[in-house]
Amino acid sequence: MPRFAAFDASALRRTSTIGRLSWLASSVVLIHITAAGVVNQAATPPQKRRLLDVATTRDLVLVAWRGHWGQEILVVDDLRHARTAVLE
Repeated sequence: MPRFAAFDASALRRTSTIGRLSWLASSVVLIHITAAGVVNQAATPPQKRRLLDVATTRDLVLVAWRGHWGQEILVVDDLRHARTAVLE
């Protein structure tokens, strides 16, 4: 999991704990908070690819996902896997 200097996401589930996450689904939105505090979101596949391409391990990347039991917020704990997943 990335080490966040200013973020404590320990209360959130990690994306690596989700068996299969449909990264490119319209029900999935990515939220990127840079180490400098700039916030961006991505809803479309091209936006999601760009967001993950620019994210660093110092940033916080969250996934808002409409799961089986309601809305979930997850922390992206493996940027490499996330980048690969949005290419499929």
